[in-house]
Amino acid sequence: MILYSAFLFVGLTASSLSGCSDKPALKVEYEEPEPTVDPGEDNTPLRENTLTYYFDSAKGSDSGDGLSESKAWKSLSKLKGVKLLAGDRVLLRRGATFNEVLLVSEAAGTKKQRVTVSTYGTGDKPRIVAPDGSQYAVQLNNCVYTTLEDLDVTNHGSNAELKDRMGVNIHLQDFGRACGTELKGIDIHDINGVLWKGQGAGVAIRFTLSKNNVINYWDGILIEGCTIRRCTRNGVSFSGNYERGHWYPHLNVVIRENLIEDVPGDGIVVDACDGAIVEYNLMRHCTDPWGDQHNASAGIWPWSSDNTIIQFNEVIGQKTTWDAQGFDADYNNLGTIIRYNYSHDNYGGFLLICDDGSARKTYSAGNGGTRVYGNVSYNDGIRPKKRAKDQKWFSPLIHVSGPIEDCVVYNNVLCRTKRTAEVPSQDIRFLVSDSWGGYPKDIEFHSNLFYSEESTASFAASGKGNVVMNGNWYMGLSSSATTSAADNAPKGENALFRKLLDETGSTQEALMKGFLREVKTKTATIITVDKDKINQFFK
Repeated sequence: MILYSAFLFVGLTASSLSGCSDKPALKVEYEEPEPTVDPGEDNTPLRENTLTYYFDSAKGSDSGDGLSESKAWKSLSKLKGVKLLAGDRVLLRRGATFNEVLLVSEAAGTKKQRVTVSTYGTGDKPRIVAPDGSQYAVQLNNCVYTTLEDLDVTNHGSNAELKDRMGVNIHLQDFGRACGTELKGIDIHDINGVLWKGQGAGVAIRFTLSKNNVINYWDGILIEGCTIRRCTRNGVSFSGNYERGHWYPHLNVVIRENLIEDVPGDGIVVDACDGAIVEYNLMRHCTDPWGDQHNASAGIWPWSSDNTIIQFNEVIGQKTTWDAQGFDADYNNLGTIIRYNYSHDNYGGFLLICDDGSARKTYSAGNGGTRVYGNVSYNDGIRPKKRAKDQKWFSPLIHVSGPIEDCVVYNNVLCRTKRTAEVPSQDIRFLVSDSWGGYPKDIEFHSNLFYSEESTASFAASGKGNVVMNGNWYMGLSSSATTSAADNAPKGENALFRKLLDETGSTQEALMKGFLREVKTKTATIITVDKDKINQFFK
């Protein structure tokens, strides 16, 4: 029996996004778990005489006091000697460009009076352009209840191989529990760095910890309405206390309504968190700098995190030469939920579920309790060439690997498209199961709709491990291809989906009519799953 973290969510509530300009029938609705920790009431007295500091790179002067627009400071370095307290604000003039690092250290807001770094005036968001060789353009260091919003950030240096180059770095050192960090409406772009996984890759937003004797972690992170463009290699990532013998995860993490595009690697990686929510994000236009070099990534996935909820996202066009799925439930994760997402045109497929069996001997709790349901996949698994590392054709729609336990994949609509004349040897399998330090122990696929435009699409379990197919629909497949699924109770045709295909004339239009919807978020219009439609379909 898998024992999940004490923070396992048990209740769901719905609330509407305020201020969304979407059509009434297509409003963004959030399904949020109960808080992992009850923060209680903030009884801190309200601070009077709060201060606002103004910055203007064009007309400001460092000889002023910075406390009014007319006496704005010119240089962001003036913040170095400022202790920001509850209710204080730092405002940068819109239209200004600051060719220096923005560093906010030890800002001490409260729940009722946050410290805010924002803008004043009219025009474009103020630009933070990191000097050549900078590790980051913006850093919040040891801050609590602090909001960073409406900035334009870039860090593009002459040395493209600078390790761990970042746009925005949120950092803790010798601090402990840090509450209430918010990043809202920040545009981060043109961050260049190391392209290769595990070698100090560049990243747009990263949460980092310094190793010391103090246990550092965040309780309360919101990343909302940000855009990430042309960043090498990743979008959002964390460092944290991931080892099960030293398990102090980040809590109350929400990553919502962000746009990630022209980013070649991992879009959002939830690392060392408990109860994170990742929703209504769009990753698209992934670049392909890999050539014949081995590299791995996926769109949105947790690593060493418990009770992660990944929902209502759209991932398009992952292209790395290994993996390259839209979504992934990785190892050292318990209780992952991947639901109501739309995955399409990803080279490596829709879904990876994996567990490094060897890591269980040291720091990992394995992969247990994963639930994947209500998702739609179309035209995934279209890798146009052999994998770089082993020169094999490999792009199954779903790849399960390692000693995974208590995993259920159900009520998903999974559609394979035809091979093209240009790539006649393309892998068009729905499922491959194999070993990674052990074979899957307990995975069940039930009540999924598998539809293929090519009759020879098949299923390939290794023959070892316990992957159970039970009561799925199989459409467009030859009898031998259906047999390869080894389903205990195959259902054959689905009359409702056949009706959708006949009414629309194409797979993509049938999916749009039957299961998907457009939603306008803070950063883009995305296509994601209509929960009510897909739940009614599988009712």
